[in-house]
Amino acid sequence: MRFGKPDSLRETFTNRKISSLVGEHYSDKPFADKPIQVPSVNPDRTFLEKLFLLHEEFQKPETEIRVDRLSRHLYDIEKLMRTEFANNALINQSLYNEIINHRRIYTKISGIDYTLHQPKTLNPLPPDLVIDSWKKDYQRMQEEMIYGDSLSFDMLIERIKKLKEKINKTDWSD
Repeated sequence: MRFGKPDSLRETFTNRKISSLVGEHYSDKPFADKPIQVPSVNPDRTFLEKLFLLHEEFQKPETEIRVDRLSRHLYDIEKLMRTEFANNALINQSLYNEIINHRRIYTKISGIDYTLHQPKTLNPLPPDLVIDSWKKDYQRMQEEMIYGDSLSFDMLIERIKKLKEKINKTDWSD
């Protein structure tokens, strides 16, 4: 979940109550702080943004594909796949296209073909020539950033492959 002021996209966001552990556990004490409302980007948008970010990264020439700390997006996507937010995002054609258009206009990357963001051609999987680097990055993320249990890289890639297949079968022609 991202926090902060919504950007130039009339993005879907929700005000969420944020409280500290001190405030939660010692609410009756004078030093306890009060919960505050913070606008946060909705997870359905975050899910699509991460898919598009990876898709864009993997459209680059293989010598220009970044690696450092980017495998975390695969982890985040897989976690979001387990929620209703992923399904909601994938059936919301309006949100899907709005995000693509925003990225094309406001965060355009030279050499990226934004027509390939459509479901039938979306590909969030690392190309074979960089897969080993992404695996090493993910293993580093498991040690440094990901707490608790996490999938092996190979299992993570299998889950993302299934998601890609599902997305590629999406047909909005009805």
